[in-house]
Amino acid sequence: MDHVNETDYEMPWRPNYEMVSVAGWAAGLFLAITTNTIVDLPKTPFVWMSSFCFFMFSWRAFPAVTLYKKKKRLEGFPLTFIKVSKFKKDLEKKQEKRKDDGKDDVVWLGEGFEWEQKHAQASYEILKRTLSRIIEFDENRMGALWIHGLSDYDKDIMQPIGHSDGHTLIVGTTGAGKTRLFDLLVTQAVLRGEAVFIIDPKGDKELKETARRACELSGSPERFVNFHPAFPEESCRFDALANYGRPTELASRVASITPGKEDGDPFKAYGQMAMTNLIQGMLFVSEVPSIMSLKRCLEGGPGKLVRDALTLHFDENVDDWKIKSASYLRRAESVDEIATGLVEYYREVVQDKKPVLEIEGLVSMFEHERTHFSKMIASLMPVLSMLTTDTLGELLSPTEDDACDYIRKRIEDKEKNPSILDEDEQKEYMEKLRKKEPMDFVRPSTNTAQIIRHSQVAYLGLDSLSDAMVGSAIGSLILADLASVAGSRYNFGLNNKPVNIFIDEAAEVINDPFVQILNKGRGALMRTYIATQTFADFSARTGSDAKARQILGNINNLIALRVMDSETQQYITDSLPKTRLKYVMRTQGMATHSSNPMLYAGNQGERLMEEEGDLFPPQLLGQLPNLQYIAKLSGGRIVKGRLPILVSDNYKES
Repeated sequence: MDHVNETDYEMPWRPNYEMVSVAGWAAGLFLAITTNTIVDLPKTPFVWMSSFCFFMFSWRAFPAVTLYKKKKRLEGFPLTFIKVSKFKKDLEKKQEKRKDDGKDDVVWLGEGFEWEQKHAQASYEILKRTLSRIIEFDENRMGALWIHGLSDYDKDIMQPIGHSDGHTLIVGTTGAGKTRLFDLLVTQAVLRGEAVFIIDPKGDKELKETARRACELSGSPERFVNFHPAFPEESCRFDALANYGRPTELASRVASITPGKEDGDPFKAYGQMAMTNLIQGMLFVSEVPSIMSLKRCLEGGPGKLVRDALTLHFDENVDDWKIKSASYLRRAESVDEIATGLVEYYREVVQDKKPVLEIEGLVSMFEHERTHFSKMIASLMPVLSMLTTDTLGELLSPTEDDACDYIRKRIEDKEKNPSILDEDEQKEYMEKLRKKEPMDFVRPSTNTAQIIRHSQVAYLGLDSLSDAMVGSAIGSLILADLASVAGSRYNFGLNNKPVNIFIDEAAEVINDPFVQILNKGRGALMRTYIATQTFADFSARTGSDAKARQILGNINNLIALRVMDSETQQYITDSLPKTRLKYVMRTQGMATHSSNPMLYAGNQGERLMEEEGDLFPPQLLGQLPNLQYIAKLSGGRIVKGRLPILVSDNYKES
């Protein structure tokens, strides 16, 4: 501890002595004027006295009012409601002003101030005292409203848009304001005309309406895309296997959601190899891989796929193969028997002259003993079954035949339903289908690349409250698909547009592809905003603190709302710089001598000291009111802010 200059220290939470002085000089001024009016005495002394009292009153009034306002701000601020149309206009003005000044666009994070040493000192002084002696106790007050009142003013919290490329972590307990912060960030991203993905395990209706409202505010309501397993009739169909560079990517994508160890699990590795073989075979015969088709091949066997692949290969490379292979297919009737005969013909006659490497693995898998094969893929089948059950099969494995099947079904039900399409309408819809034109009764099909290409806004609800395992698997698949698109944008993308990825309850969907997005997403212009309640959620999901810290180490921005977990509080404040806090040390002593007890000496004194302390005390994170946060932004900025609530234009405050 070091001795510091006494003039550096100020205690603002003392009683307002200046106000007592102001009251005294005001009373003197009133008495002088009243006396001068009532008594018949010379006026000059009273004029001088009145002038002096007025001067002293004015001189003492300024610090008295300043201290009063400082204490008054500790009582907190009312919630701020902003109508979306006004928010859009104000944001456009801010952006235009910055462009005129030659600056980049910004992300607006509400109002607040830069948290500095003086605010840490002021909070330190309050925590040492009884709060009820400084501000009046109010049982309806939620949280420590005085934290935001430590500054004398608020200003707009602006973050340059380029700083958000380093990803943002949002931490806050239930009800602290994560949804309202997402509302603010999503609306701004949509207004910038960028692609937006919102991955919501809970299926928050407010978050979905936020995305829809933002699209309407931007003037393009058609940009909104909705996916939710609990409402298949309102949901688009989402193909999570549509984007890939190599067949192994798709196999790894599905393998990433299967249970088992991350590395060294033989069952997981075998399941991935089996899917790679199947996908290569499907691509060889120009069949689009899907979760449904993979499950069908693994469950029923790859015999049909082997037959189709070898038939195609023989048609293109072997003359008169049907005649030459007749002896191998003489007694073959079932699909598997035909496939077996073709495999024998391939092994004995064709392989040496015209090998087909793309399906060698598929042929080997077909020849594998069926019982042992079923055991080796035992960890894979439950996941594929979950993702193809009931309506999920249609939602996650869209095909071009969906429209045809729908029309055929309506034609077959014509006698049962008089309102069915007539023949002219059938022809019209079939013509639309042939031209690949949209039809109102067929749910649209989309994928991540398409959403990015058209700068759409996708709300992806996972319904994890109803089925946590399925919700987590769907979220992980979508993130793996996004990682594949990020790799393609990183390697081959030209004029890439920014992509914003918002993930609520991120620990429920986190996987290795998600870590890759955090690691390398910046180069692909992907900005990620992930929300969680505690850092322990990441450790529990990944199975290790080291893996959780690997995730957190890739994030440059941290916004902390109210946090109740003590370990998370400590982690956040440990990442902030330390500061020096001042305090007064009082000493007193007395000395005497045994030989002459009548003689004694005494002393007392005060010394101003300082010691190292937290810039923001950890316990205050648990006392932050709703919609208030402390943030560490790229570049080392520490800001204390409060969020507004965006409301529709027809909202009326009660």
